[in-house]
Amino acid sequence: MVKTVFLQDLVIKIFGGRTNKAKGEALSLKKEDITFTLARKLATPIVDLIYPIKFITPNRVTWSGFFFVFLACIILIFSGGNLLFRFIVVVLYWCSAILDVIDGELARKRKSTSLNGAWLDDNLEYLKAVAILLAVGLYIQDSEGNFTLQIAEFMLSFNTWFMVAIVLAAGSTVTIMAQSASKIMKAPAPIGMGHVYVIGFSIVLDILDWLIVLYSIGSIIVIVIMLIEQTFFYKENIT
Repeated sequence: MVKTVFLQDLVIKIFGGRTNKAKGEALSLKKEDITFTLARKLATPIVDLIYPIKFITPNRVTWSGFFFVFLACIILIFSGGNLLFRFIVVVLYWCSAILDVIDGELARKRKSTSLNGAWLDDNLEYLKAVAILLAVGLYIQDSEGNFTLQIAEFMLSFNTWFMVAIVLAAGSTVTIMAQSASKIMKAPAPIGMGHVYVIGFSIVLDILDWLIVLYSIGSIIVIVIMLIEQTFFYKENIT
């Protein structure tokens, strides 16, 4: 068994959580942070309520979460900066995140977990990320496809779609690296919903342009740290 140190171990020690094995699964190792644990506590009474309703299946819940994000994207694009509309977008996005917990909990409660359900959940989650980023890009761009940030006395101009592409590429790379560490090195992969709160606050405060830039920088920093960590700083224990 390989035990990684520094970043990944630090995240696990800080946030804790349950592994999939503890939840009765053997698909992968995961550690949920406090944001995910909170979402699970909110989801549990809803799962108990809908459990007897056979029409509501885990896959339908998953698709409902995707529809909520799709609707949120449409509203954001045409919101015109209106605060009420931005607040509705945040509520829809947050509800989608809760539904993402409900589908898995419902499947486990009914003992109907499946590989195709896990596949659908993972891929619709990625499509939701793509959709919200495209919506953010359309929201912040000017007539020439750029956006501008003012830092002190400097005005920095960025091409909107180049930055969106960086966010997608860097975010996908972080996900792939974490998944490969879980699969190959048997390292618990931290999972959480911090991004829901970050994006939500950014929408309400209307600072999505800053979000795009800072998220790009943060993702690249995480990639570099993970590369250094897995290359030079890990312990390997064969058991």
